[in-house]
Amino acid sequence: MAGKKQPAPSKGGAAKSTNSISSRTSSRNQKPGSQQAATQTIEKGESEEELSRQQTLLNVFSNTFRDVLGAEDFSSQLQELKAALFNRDFEGAFAREAALDVYAARWSPTRALCYSQVLRGLDSHLKSLASNTSACGDRSHHSPGDNSTQKGEDKHETRNPPSRGGQDESIAKDETESKDSEEPEASPVTIKKGDSEREEETQPLKILAIGGGAAEIVAFADYISSHNASTTSTRVEVTLLDIGPWGSIIQRLQTALTTTPPISRYANTAAREANKPLVASTSFQSNFAQKDILSLNQEELMTLISGPDNNPILITLLFTLNELYTISGIKRTTTFLNLLSALVPRGTLLLVIDSPGSYSEAAVGKEAKRYPMQWLLDHTLVPPPSDSRQKSGDGQENGVPKPDLKWEKIESDDSVWFRVAEGLRYPIPLENMRYQMHLYRASINRP
Repeated sequence: MAGKKQPAPSKGGAAKSTNSISSRTSSRNQKPGSQQAATQTIEKGESEEELSRQQTLLNVFSNTFRDVLGAEDFSSQLQELKAALFNRDFEGAFAREAALDVYAARWSPTRALCYSQVLRGLDSHLKSLASNTSACGDRSHHSPGDNSTQKGEDKHETRNPPSRGGQDESIAKDETESKDSEEPEASPVTIKKGDSEREEETQPLKILAIGGGAAEIVAFADYISSHNASTTSTRVEVTLLDIGPWGSIIQRLQTALTTTPPISRYANTAAREANKPLVASTSFQSNFAQKDILSLNQEELMTLISGPDNNPILITLLFTLNELYTISGIKRTTTFLNLLSALVPRGTLLLVIDSPGSYSEAAVGKEAKRYPMQWLLDHTLVPPPSDSRQKSGDGQENGVPKPDLKWEKIESDDSVWFRVAEGLRYPIPLENMRYQMHLYRASINRP
C-alpha cells in the first residue's frame, strides 16, 4: 500500500510578507530536555535565491498539470478525492491515474518544496554517497541522544522565500484539521574528468524512493541541480516504487525537469538565455516500478537496493512508513524493515519523513494500544543492547536474515513546520505543512 499519501497536518496559508526573511528555529543539536532553541536568520539575498529556486519547482508543476488545474471539473474531482481519503478509500483515491493527476497538482508541490529543503539541509551526509565515499568512515556524527527533542516540541520553523497561489494516511486526518485552516488550500553516462579524484565524483548517487511519486522526483532533481551549481557534476539514478499507477506522471515530470521550459514569445534575449532545464538529462535518470514493497521477496529487494559494486545508496520513506504500519500492519512492516537492514550496503542512508506526533501512531494487539511511529522504527532499527535479536543464533528470524549491520540515527527532528511564503505563484493556494524527519545510517557491524 506504499505511497497512498495524504497531506501532512497543516494549518494556515501562505506567509504574509512578500519580502519576508526566511527563519529557522531549531533544537536539533541541543541535548534532551533543553528548552532553549537556537535561531538562525537567513539573509535576504539568500532568501531571494531560495524563492527563485522554489518558483522554478512550482513552474514545473503548473506547466506539467496545466490541463488538470484548468479543467472545469477540477474542483469536483478534488472534492471526490478528499472524500475518498477521508473515508480511507485508498483504492478509490489512487487506483486511477486521473485521481493521481489531481493529487499531484494539489498536494505534491508543497511536498516537493519541503523535501528539497530537507535534502539540501542533509547535504553533508548525502554528498558522501554522491562521491562514492562511504559515510561510515572516520566522519564524526551526532549521537542519537543529541538529536532528540521533547515530545510534542516544534523543532524548526521554515519559511520559503517570496509564491502564491499545493499520498496517504496523513490526508484524511489533514482534511479534518484543515477545516480550521485557510485551505482554498539507464546506462550510466560517462563524464570525463581531469584527474582520479574528479572521476570518483562521477559515481551516480543511487536513490530508492519507496512510496515515491511526483513530489519525490522533483525534489531529487532540485537537489542535484543545486548541488551541481556549486560543485563538480553529480549524477543521480532514481528508482521510484509505489503500488499506484504513477508511471505516466513520473515520465511527464522527468521530461519537464530535463527539457527547456516553455517561455513567453515576448521574452527578451536575457530571459531566453537564462531559460534552461532544471537539471541535465545526463545528470538525472529515473524509472518507476509499480510494486507493493511489502510483497517483494529477498531477491527482488536486493535487486532494487544493490548495484554491481554494492555501493551505499539513499533510501527514502516519505509520508509512507506510518501508512505501512497502519494499513499493512506492524508485523509485516517490521519484517520488511528487518529484511531491508539485512540487505543494504554499509553506509546506506535511510531518510524517513512523516506526519508528527499523534498523527503517526499505530495500534498493537487486541487492546489496540497505540505506539508512535518513531518508537516503532527506532525499536526495529536501533534496538537496545539487551534486545534478543542481537543474540547469536542461526542467522534467521521469522525467515528473515539477521542484519549484519546496525543502523545509527544521525539526524532527527520530532516536529518541523514548513511554511510557504507569500510571493510564490501557483494557480491554486498552497498550504503550510508539519512533519517529523529521521535519518539513519547503516554503518556499525553487529557483534
